[in-house]
Amino acid sequence: MVQISRTGALAPADVAWLDPADLDPRDVAGVAALLQAAAEVDSPHQPAPTARMVSGRLRKGFDGQPPATAVARDALGRIVGVLELDLPQWDNTHAAQLDVTVEPTRRRRGLGWRLVEIGCDRARTAGRRLVLGYAFDGTAGAEALPALGFTRVYDEVQRRQRPFALDRERLAELH
Repeated sequence: MVQISRTGALAPADVAWLDPADLDPRDVAGVAALLQAAAEVDSPHQPAPTARMVSGRLRKGFDGQPPATAVARDALGRIVGVLELDLPQWDNTHAAQLDVTVEPTRRRRGLGWRLVEIGCDRARTAGRRLVLGYAFDGTAGAEALPALGFTRVYDEVQRRQRPFALDRERLAELH
């Protein structure tokens, strides 16, 4: 793990793990609000997650296994960072999927790095040898991952079609 400066980062006491069996609706709303704000900056081409979507993911995960989820709070108790760590139980049991999101106005102060460190420590404790993360090009995460020691191993392309935006007359000319 890369050594990071703690300047501006939250202390471990400011990070709390959520219990998927006993989620506080205020925590779900806070996580959803943070993910929505981040989506506007990092992935405006995708629909922002709703509180209902977030609640389902935190309670059930992708395959019935909820992710280990921690939140970082500021001095007023607002959620300013989210760490989701998936530890697959059925396959790829050597790997962990780490998703860290920091509220856009609070980035570049060490919080994301601290959450990555906490997630990697938990993955290591769970016996995982590989930690996977992802970020869209041009985002703070894409710049941070290499600095944290992550290696880019593949590119994923997301495309979308907008058939209702087609110029029907031009399309008719082509066919």
